[in-house]
Amino acid sequence: MDFDWDRLKTFYMVAETGSFTSAMKKLNLSQSAISRQISSLEESIGTILFHRHARGIVLTEQGMILYSTAKEIFEKLKKTQERLVENKDLPSGILKINTTVSLGSVLLSPIMQEFKKKYPDIECHVICTENQMDLAMLEADVAVSYHPATSAGLVQKKILHGNIYAYASPLYLETKGTPTKKQDLIKHDLILYDQTLYEDNDIDFNWLLKLGEQEYTKLRPYLAINNLHGMYRMARSGAGIVSLPEFMENLPGTLQRVLPKEKGPEFDIYIIYPEEYRKVQKVQLFKDFLVEKTR
Repeated sequence: MDFDWDRLKTFYMVAETGSFTSAMKKLNLSQSAISRQISSLEESIGTILFHRHARGIVLTEQGMILYSTAKEIFEKLKKTQERLVENKDLPSGILKINTTVSLGSVLLSPIMQEFKKKYPDIECHVICTENQMDLAMLEADVAVSYHPATSAGLVQKKILHGNIYAYASPLYLETKGTPTKKQDLIKHDLILYDQTLYEDNDIDFNWLLKLGEQEYTKLRPYLAINNLHGMYRMARSGAGIVSLPEFMENLPGTLQRVLPKEKGPEFDIYIIYPEEYRKVQKVQLFKDFLVEKTR
């Protein structure tokens, strides 16, 4: 036996209000339509639900059983509706953020706690990898990248612009001396970015090699590592001179800018997401938050 939803709703409203007349006003139905639906429901379940008499209607024993269940159902539906309305503007769900190790550890990590405090029901997953995940295939919700979007169907916004500069720790400079002109780099230990696995990287993080070249001498790296955060950690330990994006210069264990008049390559940082996420609340909130924090 299948309950017809409209008939059950009509039965519940009649039982709840205690009369056909009151139910008419609630349901915006005629008395004859309500009477037909009740009769049809009684016929379909094979039992009488109301005693009808001149002074009104009274639920039968079977009617009381059905009313009790129907009341529970409609009360739960009402509470669910209230929760849906309350939570309609409350962002929630998993947000997968793909970025590089350096951007994840340096740019995002210090501000993610603030984002979580603001939107506690968004579960953030920051996935750090030097190879960008496939946003078109929805492997991640957003990417924070040095590279603009190259695939159709992706939306991007530039959030940061800057330059690469040379840095070293006070310990290194105290030991090896501070270069005052680019030719001095020949005497120093350079920590470089190993691009073996990432040959498509169009930002020249190893510009110091060309900057310090002399007519008969080419500079060689003292150490090389394939992520910027590792380069920063090496430089902080006093291993050598490193080239880094300027937003990294205020990290703990402050590095000192070397040859400050020598400006390295420019870079841009983008937030990228699929076109279909233009109206996804958690994605747009993260984008707006990141734009605000990187101004």
